[in-house]
Amino acid sequence: MIKFLLYGGKTAMNKLTPHYRNLLSYRVGSRFSEGRINEAVNNLLYDLKLVLNCDDHSDNCGLLEMRNGTPSIGVSMSVAVMAIISIIFSFWKV
Repeated sequence: MIKFLLYGGKTAMNKLTPHYRNLLSYRVGSRFSEGRINEAVNNLLYDLKLVLNCDDHSDNCGLLEMRNGTPSIGVSMSVAVMAIISIIFSFWKV
């Protein structure tokens, strides 16, 4: 799961246009801000898999089901990513 999040997340985000990147960030960030961590992680994994499975000739790749993004996406996405990393490392004992 960690390998997928690190490699797959970067690859998926690079495939997205800025508009769809904002939509993905808003969808996940809104769940984290409401305290629904499990749902946010599930949405993030689902959306990243959706993007990674798109071919280059597909226009929307099923991303139209996402809601519209807001301008304050950077903060929400940063919080979401940090929360996911914290959750992952809380289960990883050194």
